[in-house]
Amino acid sequence: MKQTIYRPHSGDNFQADELLPCPFCGFIPELIFIGNDYSKKRSVDVKCTNINCRVGVTVGGVHTGSKQVALWAIGIWNKRV
Repeated sequence: MKQTIYRPHSGDNFQADELLPCPFCGFIPELIFIGNDYSKKRSVDVKCTNINCRVGVTVGGVHTGSKQVALWAIGIWNKRV
């Protein structure tokens, strides 16, 4: 699978699998980081950018780094049918 670089609000940039297009409309999704080094909880939203679709996945973790939460969200989004 093709790799891309993601940039969380805090922490180092990291490389991971590229997000696949939305399974419902084919638009490109966006990855949104929520939380930073000062908050205990971090979450990541993956949302379709099509204003008429806006399907999404939200994954969160307590005391977990932004990279790990993003990897979980990317994996869940890319496995959807």
